[in-house]
Formats: sequence, C-alpha cells, structure tokens
Amino acid sequence: MHRLNKLYGAVVACMMAGLIFCCFAEAGTEGLWTRKKAPTIEELTGGKVKIGDIIEKENVDLVRDYLPPSIHECVQRGMILRMGSQLPLEERVPKYFIEATEKYQGQAVVDEHGSAYLKDGSIWPGGIPFVEPKTALEVMANVKFGETYDDAVITPYSTHFINREGKVYKTNKRMVKILNTTGRLSIPPIGAFPGMEKIKYKRITGQTYPLAQKGLGLVVTRYYDDTAHQDEGFIYLPAFKRTIRVSVTTWQDSIGGSDMTYGDTMGFSEPYGFWNFKLIGKKMMLIPEPKSPFTLVSRETGKLHPDFKFTVGEKFPVLGWCITPLYVVEATPKVKHIYKKRILYVLATEYWANVQMFPYTEMYDRAGKLWKMYLTGYGYINHDDGEPRLSCNTLNIYDFQADHMSFLFLSSFWQTGLKPGNFTLKSLLQYSR
Repeated sequence: MHRLNKLYGAVVACMMAGLIFCCFAEAGTEGLWTRKKAPTIEELTGGKVKIGDIIEKENVDLVRDYLPPSIHECVQRGMILRMGSQLPLEERVPKYFIEATEKYQGQAVVDEHGSAYLKDGSIWPGGIPFVEPKTALEVMANVKFGETYDDAVITPYSTHFINREGKVYKTNKRMVKILNTTGRLSIPPIGAFPGMEKIKYKRITGQTYPLAQKGLGLVVTRYYDDTAHQDEGFIYLPAFKRTIRVSVTTWQDSIGGSDMTYGDTMGFSEPYGFWNFKLIGKKMMLIPEPKSPFTLVSRETGKLHPDFKFTVGEKFPVLGWCITPLYVVEATPKVKHIYKKRILYVLATEYWANVQMFPYTEMYDRAGKLWKMYLTGYGYINHDDGEPRLSCNTLNIYDFQADHMSFLFLSSFWQTGLKPGNFTLKSLLQYSR
C-alpha cells in the first residue's frame, strides 16, 4: 500500500507540473516521423532553466528529474552541463534509412537471442525494426539492427587515461574499420554480401601509438546470431611476426588497461543471449546534444577542438545537453559476471543516431553499487554520402569507485566503399607491417 501511495503521489505531482509524456509516445499516428517535438528544458522547468544556461553542483536540482543517477553524481563531482538544442530526425539520419524503416514497419520479429528477422524468416533488410517497441528485447533489437551505415573508417581513435587529479598520464591511438555485411541500404550489394548472410559485420583494428604497440592488429567477425555463433578473431603480433587465432569473447576484460571492458564498447556490445532485459519505461531525459557549436574533434587532424573544455582537469568534458525521449532498460547477466546489472538508456526512434544509440549506460558492481558510467558525446552531423548522419566525437567511461576516467575521441568517415577483402588475414598482415 505504501508503494501504491508513493506511485499515486508521483503521478499527481507529474500532472500538476504538466509533465505527463504518454501523449508524446502516442502522438503523430498519421505518420511515423510526424510526432510532435520533444519539449525543451525551458518548457519542462517552467522557465527556470533556459538554453545556454550552465548547470553545476549548486543548481543541479533544477534538472535532477531529467538526469540518470550517474550524471547527477558526476555533476556533484565537478561536471557542468550546458543546456543545448535538439534536432529533428530528418536532420540526424539519411532519408533512405527513414524510407526503409517505413517500408518494413510492422514486419519485424525478434528471437530469444535478440536477432531481428522479417516474418518470413529472412534477415532484417535495414531500418529500425520496431518503431514503437513493446518489450525490452525489441528495444535492444533496434540497437543491434538499426545502424544507418554500411561501412565506416574511424581514425585516429585516441584514448586518454585520466587520473584522480584530472591529469592525462597515458595515451594510445588506433585505427578501426567496420563493414556491415548485412542490412545494407546504400552501397551495393544492397541487403547482404552474397554468401555472408550469417554474418553481421567485420571489424579490423590496428594500433598506431605508442611505438611499443604499433602494428598490433585484430580482425573480428561478428555473426548475425552472436549467441549461437560467437565472435571469431585473429591477431597479428608484430614482435613475433605471427598471426594467431584468439578469443574475442573476453567481454569482462579491460581494453588495454582502460576503464572500459570489451563488453562496454558502444555502450553495450555483449551477445544478448547471455542477458535478461527488462523494460523499465520511456521518459524524457537530458542527453548530449546532437550538434555542438563546433565539431569536438577535427576530421582533418583528429585533434580536439581548441575550444573544447573540461572540468576537474581533463576529467569531465563540457557538453551541450538537450531533452530527448529515451527507453530505460535494465540488463542482468545470466552468467557469472563482474556486473550485477547494467542500466541502458536507449534513444527513442524519433531521435535515432548513426551509432551510439546509448547516450549513456550505467554499470553496477556485484554488491549493487554504482561502479561505472559510459557517456557518448555526439558533436556533429556529417554528410559523407550527401545525407545527414549524426556521429559521436567522444566516448567517456568513468569509474566512480576509483575516481578515474578513460576519455576516447575520434573522427569517423562513413560510406567509404569497403569490401570483405579489406578484412582478411592478408589485409591484417599488410596493415600491421
């Protein structure tokens, strides 16, 4: 009864404040992309907070209802938030992606491993599978199969290791190439590469800095059903001039000593079949804005923009933040894991992205205490193929318990015409040497 009273009180409070958003989820039935815009932070706070305002420890309670626990705690530790602006879907993703989503609307099904198919059993052709997801697994299938790109080159991809005092004490750099072999919408072959229908993507990574790691290369194949057929990988070891098969399913291991595990990449990259998912709900929240006043990372040099600021040394990046509808999903492992749970915040389809559909995720240790936070800084809209494509510039993973940050920044180039031949052992050897 006490819980019911609390719930009733919360609902009444929301109604009094004019913050019931269920109308948003149901609005726009005349078309998939004609929903009314998300409210601004000024509207939600009754003018107490405006675009351009700075939120910090002293006034964070003004926006606390629109922040996850992790970001609120970061503000308590020195992060500041600049209130920014949102963009409509048509300025964030390619037109052909919207058309594919509309074409296949209502035809998607998802299996127990989170893989999306058409109702006839064929692989998902592209676009967002579930525009109005009803279950957590449908939300997660959107993330896995809702990419707007066919291929990408990310270079340089730099990581700064930042200590308690906010000082960078180590840096590494790498190059990453990704090829989607299925779900292709723009670059021929459309749909899938013949004979590769059971593969989701191929990825090759090569270390470029520091010198001791230069030439270290890894090529990975991820399968369409990544639970039934787990990732395969080969690594080139320049010190031994050898290429060997390696396990690439070490999800709980740290990447190069950083705060990020292999399973933390992209916000959450482990096979869904090893996790239980629970849809907590859909709510309006503040997330990093899609387009900053300046591009956070130069595409020409790969360096941070000189006006890109931090607080607490270089621990917390200063980003613009805007109101966006998100699905909140709780993920708990079916197997023994370093995390007791993850809380995943997923962009609603009305505000989809090119990559990084998780603006942030939270990881809790086995005792149930908040351990880490993964944060995406978007930053710019590129037009590599003449179409808008929201891209991320920065990734941040913060360890609350160690008070330590790994700050990643990158430049991305999309639709570059990569082929499967760019992801062979021969190409790995050629790149690494």
